Amino acid sequence: MRSFDEPGSSYDLVKTAEGLLTNAPEITRSRQASFGFVNLALRGASAKNTICVPKHTKFLAQVYARTNELEKAEANRVQYVENADGFLLLEDAKTELAIAGKTMEPETSARILDMLAKAVQRLPENCPHLHAEAYR
Repeated sequence: MRSFDEPGSSYDLVKTAEGLLTNAPEITRSRQASFGFVNLALRGASAKNTICVPKHTKFLAQVYARTNELEKAEANRVQYVENADGFLLLEDAKTELAIAGKTMEPETSARILDMLAKAVQRLPENCPHLHAEAYR
């Protein structure tokens, strides 16, 4: 795993941050401090590379959800949905649908429907199979 003082691309920073989250079954104070540092690094990288913004905000939403900072989690989730492309939104909506199963809370349904609606708007016209998948 890379150290925090090494220079890296936005992609590298996001992958490092995701690795920290994946390898932390429980978020301790020291892990939370590490996430804070990664958050600052990602914000700087995102300012230079707008492609990184959706991944950054999705990662932060996951971290804040795991640390029970639900307002911050929701704010980052909303920012993710506003900035992500149609491909990312479609994949994430499919993942959330698979996790939710046949019965789900109205809030979950609304969140997934919002992601699918935005995915349809942002998917290229030359991908009708993906549009059909989102509508299904």
